[in-house]
Amino acid sequence: MKMSAARNKAKTDLFKLQAYGITDNEIVKVYEYLSNARFENATQIRP
Repeated sequence: MKMSAARNKAKTDLFKLQAYGITDNEIVKVYEYLSNARFENATQIRP
């Protein structure tokens, strides 16, 4: 099975974060924080 370049980079970056001792839970929390911030920013732009 061939992996896309973006998916391959995401996996590589995940392994790097884990090598620095960052847990999966911490990664998910940051992802959720950034997603919520992006959503809040989008709602402020559109009145």
